[in-house]
Amino acid sequence: MKLTLAAACAALALLPGQIRAEEAEPLMAPKLPKQFQGQPLYGQIMLFASPDWSRLDDPVAPMRMVEAITPPERWFTPDSALVTGYLAEPDKPLYAGVQVEVDAKGRIAKCTFERAPSAPLDESELCVSLKERLTFRPALDPGGSPVAAKALVSISSVGMMAEANSAAPPLFRPAGMVPPAPPPPPPPPKLKSFPPEQAWMRFHSTPARYRLPLGPGAPPANGAVGLVYGAKGSPLAGCEVIAGSGNPARDAEACRWVEQKLRPAWHGDTPPSKRHAPLLVRMDGAEPVAFAADISRAAAAKPVAGQESAFYDAIVAVAGKQPTDRDNALALRLLVDAGGRVSHCQIATSSGTDAGDVAACRIAREGQWFTPAIDVFGRPQAGSFRYWNGALARHDLGL
Repeated sequence: MKLTLAAACAALALLPGQIRAEEAEPLMAPKLPKQFQGQPLYGQIMLFASPDWSRLDDPVAPMRMVEAITPPERWFTPDSALVTGYLAEPDKPLYAGVQVEVDAKGRIAKCTFERAPSAPLDESELCVSLKERLTFRPALDPGGSPVAAKALVSISSVGMMAEANSAAPPLFRPAGMVPPAPPPPPPPPKLKSFPPEQAWMRFHSTPARYRLPLGPGAPPANGAVGLVYGAKGSPLAGCEVIAGSGNPARDAEACRWVEQKLRPAWHGDTPPSKRHAPLLVRMDGAEPVAFAADISRAAAAKPVAGQESAFYDAIVAVAGKQPTDRDNALALRLLVDAGGRVSHCQIATSSGTDAGDVAACRIAREGQWFTPAIDVFGRPQAGSFRYWNGALARHDLGL
């Protein structure tokens, strides 16, 4: 039996003359009317979808966040309003930020625009296109069952410099190809938690001299007063208790003792912005004892020596062979407790199956794979973040 063109198109749910978007020739970026340093510029549409990340230690946080599985070049058809409008006026800025609610089947159920899209984008048309073409791997709850979750979708136009005689780049550009963002600004001087992070120590503290000897070894895990003393003229001049003992009178006495007896001082060349001393002060003995923070003591959680290969093998055994490119390989976000065990596991990039993802997190939580992080006082620290990527681990192991 012969199949007519019309019948074939009907079978593929296409109109005569149409072909599937994934089989079409890729759309190419238009040349912009301006140049950069004498080189032509091409206009591209940058597309990005990311989970609406939650805290790893949130008891109701999904074990796996939603993950876009539709390649960016397939989000919009050549005749969509976004594509036709941009190609007509590529020099006009294009942007939209959308929060999408993804159901347990990986389909977009609702769009909420965080910022009004620019012309030629229309909210309703854009949402319809995303619902029809953008699919996700659904989130999994802590028990491994698919659940609804949120994701963030970003659409913006960018200019790309190209060589004078080179071919035009593709119209759509994944956000992963964008150069890395500049480093974040230094943390503000005021501490919100104690002990301070290494970044805070690096920017706001320099070792001080003290009138009295400091306590030996690491301070106790509980009971001491956590405070910051700042020299006169520094952003945090004076004494401030950050982690109290539970006894306000004792906390105030610790500050008075530091200011009057311990008397931290800095070399004259030390900038005022770094004349801060985080201290833990024990007030339960005959005399107060102070312990100073030291960034050289701090260390991140790291794999137990000799266990890196065993961890990789155990993960691959349950999740399947992993791709060699890091953007598609299984990736885990882990929190390591003060005993070196994984307290929370979240899938950053899926193995490709629900069962593989659930099993990978189970393996991570059940073993003794890491040594704990050490804080700036030399004590084991809970809540240390670790990122594990199958492709990077494979490379590091020389496999």
